[in-house]
Amino acid sequence: MQNTLFSSVFAILAFMASASATQASPPLISSSVKTGEVFKDKEGEESLTVVSSNELKDETGALLKYFVEGDKIRVVVQGRDAARNFYFFVTSEGLVEERGGKTLYSTAYFQAVSKIGSMSFVKGGCYMMGDNFGDGAASEKPVHRVCLNDFKIDKYEVSQAAFQMAMGNNPSKHYGCPNCPVDQATWEEAKEFCAKAGKRLPTEAEWEYAARNGGKKVKFANGRDKMARGDTNYQPGSVSAGGLFEMGLTALTASAKSRDSSTKAVGSYASSELGLYDMAGNVWEWTSDWHAGEYYKTSPANNPQGPPTSMSTVHRVIRGGSYTNFEYWMRASNRDSNSPGVRSAIIGFRCAQ
Repeated sequence: MQNTLFSSVFAILAFMASASATQASPPLISSSVKTGEVFKDKEGEESLTVVSSNELKDETGALLKYFVEGDKIRVVVQGRDAARNFYFFVTSEGLVEERGGKTLYSTAYFQAVSKIGSMSFVKGGCYMMGDNFGDGAASEKPVHRVCLNDFKIDKYEVSQAAFQMAMGNNPSKHYGCPNCPVDQATWEEAKEFCAKAGKRLPTEAEWEYAARNGGKKVKFANGRDKMARGDTNYQPGSVSAGGLFEMGLTALTASAKSRDSSTKAVGSYASSELGLYDMAGNVWEWTSDWHAGEYYKTSPANNPQGPPTSMSTVHRVIRGGSYTNFEYWMRASNRDSNSPGVRSAIIGFRCAQ
């Protein structure tokens, strides 16, 4: 019995130790684990279940002793001749083996990841893209007719849990919230993540069409004509582009600091008619397009893919605004951009297909 126990658990933990090169330990969330919590690898083949305050059970049913020691837990595997100790950090992802860095993910992490595969079907059609309300920037003009094929788009912004599981790291500044959107991912990393899932980044035209409930004339990216505090994660206030200069940077900064100043779990607010969450606020979202302020003057009508690099600012378009922005930036037609290599705590993404 002891030999079987040793062989089974040692094989699991040895695999965890050798699966990847030694990494710096991730930020520690807690050195305690909850009774009943289950930790599994990505494939769901290896697991450890917390039975009590000092016992774990592996996927074969074998029981193991564990002890909290400072910022780690020590798992004891009893062999035929001697016991062996394996050390784990307890993080927001789950149990991270100290020596090899392999992770057994928590139930909460798997639940966070399961949301991300959900997509909304968007029936194609034609719409008038750009500033239909007359209060936007010059880059949102002229309003022009765009026609799109059918497509799908993620219901949720990609979470930290999903990114960690697919990419093997979590670059987020707001680390430690598995259900929060991943941030500080570059445009290339966002593109790679989507490709691994058999998807792609949405075009700017697709993004706006989806944000407007299939191209309807609605003002804000959450598919509504009015914005209230409980509608999305943003800074309440009707400051316009011109109003920023009147308000002054000092007053603006003080106003922002007095309100929420972090991302929220994806899906925390009501969805749009298409079942999309957080299209306005939380984090800006990468699109596939290069950015050019004059692009709307020459944009093709059918399935536009953005300007050529020769016309662009060598920035990629971002849409939707973030938790740091006022109502003006929540508008469905609002455009902004950033360097594709930037790591920003207010930029995330969702995928399309």
